[in-house]
Amino acid sequence: MDTLLEPARLDLLRNTATKEWRHWNRPKEIFARHLLATRGQKSGETLTEFLQELRKLSKDCNLKNVTAEQYCEELVRDYFINGLLSPLIRQRLLENKQLDLQTAFDQENALDLAQKNSEAYRMPEITTTAAVSSHLTDEVPGAHALDYDSLAATFTSKKCYFCGDNLHNRILIVTTVERKDIMLNFA
Repeated sequence: MDTLLEPARLDLLRNTATKEWRHWNRPKEIFARHLLATRGQKSGETLTEFLQELRKLSKDCNLKNVTAEQYCEELVRDYFINGLLSPLIRQRLLENKQLDLQTAFDQENALDLAQKNSEAYRMPEITTTAAVSSHLTDEVPGAHALDYDSLAATFTSKKCYFCGDNLHNRILIVTTVERKDIMLNFA
């Protein structure tokens, strides 16, 4: 009965499960190269252990025979990604499984532009307005000083957002509220 439930020998090797997993979910080549390029020797780690770790990391890099031009372009791409100041852009580039230098540059440009545009969208531009000083009315004949009450009275169709009356200077709202408080205190 034991032979029916338990095979005489296993059909699988010890490391088959990890090989199957790597076949199904391959590590990203760009990220593996980034890990290899940025891996430094840890404190307390011997040179032999450090070299073994580098060799282990290099297995996921999908290294193959290439020409000098291809190797140069891949090397520049790797240093381009590693040297970026923005960790957000670096993360987005490392999400790709495979990436050539031109595509990396195009994606970085698009992400950088989007990041700058979103920052500009969040911060409104400060507009400057010129104010006319009252001493100019003495110097220029026929110039009249601005009277905000008369200016507000010309717009009779518009209503004040705060109190609902005809459009007026906002300073008057505070005095109206203060008047109501004073009237309540005397009553």
